[in-house]
Order: sequence, then structure tokens, then C-alpha cells
Amino acid sequence: MKRLTVAAAFTACATATLTACGSAPLNTPNARGADAPMLFSSARSPHAIASCLTSRLSHVSERRGAGFTELGVGRSSNGYAWLVTLTQSASGSNVKVEKAIDDDSVSEPELRFAIARCTT
Repeated sequence: MKRLTVAAAFTACATATLTACGSAPLNTPNARGADAPMLFSSARSPHAIASCLTSRLSHVSERRGAGFTELGVGRSSNGYAWLVTLTQSASGSNVKVEKAIDDDSVSEPELRFAIARCTT
């Protein structure tokens, strides 16, 4: 129950914060389940967002592919706490943020703050 509440709070707060900062949400919290990824757009390029997040957060692993950049955030023997996927769009980037595993190596408020700063 606690995980669902935290995930819902993260989604609602991050969407509200990012929308207020000028990013356009691609979906709304009410249209998704609590475990669904948060999706939104940013005017910044994937490279700029990735560089910014890497400089603000610890334990970031970057992987690039054809048309996407994935950032594994946090460190655990079981994997990453968060997965941030960036794809190029006509007006900047599409951003997807999802909780990968329950791990406190990067806190939700720390991640939310960094994403708000790096996508506006």
C-alpha cells in the first residue's frame, strides 16, 4: 500500500511541477495506474537532459540506442531504482520516468527535483 501511495504522490507532484515549469504532459495521473510510467515532453534535447541529470544525481548509468537514451538511476545489486528514457521529438524530447525496483539509493524527491530542473 505504501508503494502505491508513494508512486501516486510522485506522479501527481512531478506532473504538476513539470507542467507548471513549462513541460507539456502527455498523459494525466488519473488516466494511469499507480505503477505506470510518468510521460511528458520537454523542449530540451535528450542529450541536454541526460547531461544535466548525470551532473545532479549520483549513480547514473547511460545507455544510448537508435533514437533513445536510457538512464539507470540509483545503485543496487538488483538493478537501478529508476529508469529514465529520453527520445527525440519534433519539439525537443519525450521523457518517460518509471520506478524500476524498491531502492532508496536515489530518493523520490531528489529525482523529482532533478527532473524538474533538467527538463525545463
